[in-house]
Amino acid sequence: MTSDVSDIKTFIDILYDATLEPERLPEFVRSLAAAFGTEFGQFLVRGRDQRGFVINVMSGFDDVEPARFEQDYAFREEQAPWLGAAEDSFSATAYYRERLRLQGIGDALWLRCEDGDGHCAMIGLFRRVGAGPFSDHDRDRLESMRPHLPQAMRLLVRAAEMEVEGALLRGLCEGMACASVVTDAAGHVAYANPAANRLIDSGEGVAMLNGVLTAAVSRQTRELHENIRRIARAARDGDLVAVSQTAMSLERPAGGRPLGCVIRPLAVRTGALSGSKPMVHVHLAPADVISVPPIGLLRGLFGLTPAEGGLLQALMQDKRIEDYAEERGVAVTTVRTQLAHLFRKTDTNRQSELIRMAIMAVGVLAPAED
Repeated sequence: MTSDVSDIKTFIDILYDATLEPERLPEFVRSLAAAFGTEFGQFLVRGRDQRGFVINVMSGFDDVEPARFEQDYAFREEQAPWLGAAEDSFSATAYYRERLRLQGIGDALWLRCEDGDGHCAMIGLFRRVGAGPFSDHDRDRLESMRPHLPQAMRLLVRAAEMEVEGALLRGLCEGMACASVVTDAAGHVAYANPAANRLIDSGEGVAMLNGVLTAAVSRQTRELHENIRRIARAARDGDLVAVSQTAMSLERPAGGRPLGCVIRPLAVRTGALSGSKPMVHVHLAPADVISVPPIGLLRGLFGLTPAEGGLLQALMQDKRIEDYAEERGVAVTTVRTQLAHLFRKTDTNRQSELIRMAIMAVGVLAPAED
């Protein structure tokens, strides 16, 4: 009995460690399965108001089984009634009969729990056909983990949700052509998307010193920081209307058109662990760099022919119709006819209106890399 208690304590420790380091979940499943005399184990967590799974870790199954399980059951709960079933009815489900049979499994042992927030977690252990059933002692050993499962489940769900939220936000920001930087009131950079990092690395308008955003022309750094502090103060005080945003023009050391810089408060503050620091968004817009979307994207948005898509691309690059016609080796009248088709298909009347519509539709997206 002492050995059993020691084993279970070890598994509980690993489970709690995995709430801080989710990559340790497979270790938890493997060690638990080994202690119960089988290489097959599974740990599932379903989040609140979600049809799919927040966590699905398997051990001992073939490489495609987790993906097949997700595809077959994660998005169609009516085919996975076990998610809301008690342990004693699980053996009657289609998953139990079909999936375990296909894997050559003869017996399963489950520990299932729910909390008041709608989260559900299950630990499963499986034995091959011929290996013998799980005993009452095995069930008691697994049951001893029940008091710890709800808290571990809540921590894992929150960690998984934060990971997904962070990945989604990074994916959105990193897919933008415009340069975006998030800083605190002192200008310390909390996040910069790839477009912003390229600007910072080039020193064209902005730079970074010891993690602090600065102007590439040093005499403008003080004004930049004053603007950031003023906007951060507005965010801290909740006075988002009085000072909604500010803007300045940042010079480039090599000359040329200045870099547009718009600073605005972020309504969402950081959490209690970071001291509820007010944050600001610094939008950097090179006036002489236009992100031109692929022809296929323009055609799909507006129902254009290849020729019309090419013309819209050229207009977004500020090319003259006459120059584009010469470049393509066609008559100017042909290009003007294509332009008339563009106006009709986009319900616009002027080139400036047409270009503005195209920029609004796709201009914030970074061009796809070859």
